[in-house]
Amino acid sequence: MPIKDQPKDGRTSGYDVGIAEIAETICERLVNGESLKAMCRSRDDFERRRMEMSTEFRLLQTVRACDLFDGRLEEFGVREHVKQDQTTKKTRCLTDGCNYLWVYIDGDDFVSYLKRYAPNGDPSEILDAISVALDTDIASEYEPQYWGFDTQKEWDAAMKRLSREEDQRERRLERERLKYLQGEPNKIKPGTSEMRKVEIAKKLVEKDPSLLLPENRHQLRKEIVSAEIADMVRCGEIPF
Repeated sequence: MPIKDQPKDGRTSGYDVGIAEIAETICERLVNGESLKAMCRSRDDFERRRMEMSTEFRLLQTVRACDLFDGRLEEFGVREHVKQDQTTKKTRCLTDGCNYLWVYIDGDDFVSYLKRYAPNGDPSEILDAISVALDTDIASEYEPQYWGFDTQKEWDAAMKRLSREEDQRERRLERERLKYLQGEPNKIKPGTSEMRKVEIAKKLVEKDPSLLLPENRHQLRKEIVSAEIADMVRCGEIPF
């Protein structure tokens, strides 16, 4: 079966308009108190993001990695694709000839998780083959079972609690951030992710001092998140 496209590892250079729009949407919704997982709960969101971004999957039963590569999937038209500069003992790739799915293997040689990167098509046929051949259910990162919850209600409750805790944490950090920007003693430690944020904030405030005003707190936070996402995409830390 001819292979139409070579699998990508998901990391691209540059920061194009499409990514800018995604980053803007993400930071807008984060600032408004919505968690990243909550953004992906509706079916429309899921379908759109499934095609735009990478998606992880977990097998809900324990499966040895070698079972995916012993030939049993060939009955379903699925086989291993070896990519010389990316295939390793712990990272292998499956293809149906058109689409690709990366398999990540843990230290005990069991399947840790599966990942479809954005350029690699729709992995549905590959996932179906794995499910039937290995007799396992599979959950995507947009489903509660992926995170260890049995129901959407349990996941919602956990995310609500996490969101509340994150909001409290963010308020504490904002107070320390303000102290840093005003040259006062603070608890922000060099080399931490928070230091990266305050360095971004410092540049933003230098351009627009009004961002330090209490009424502009959310705007400053939004611009920090936007700039941080842009930097992460540009550096390849977010695999769009």
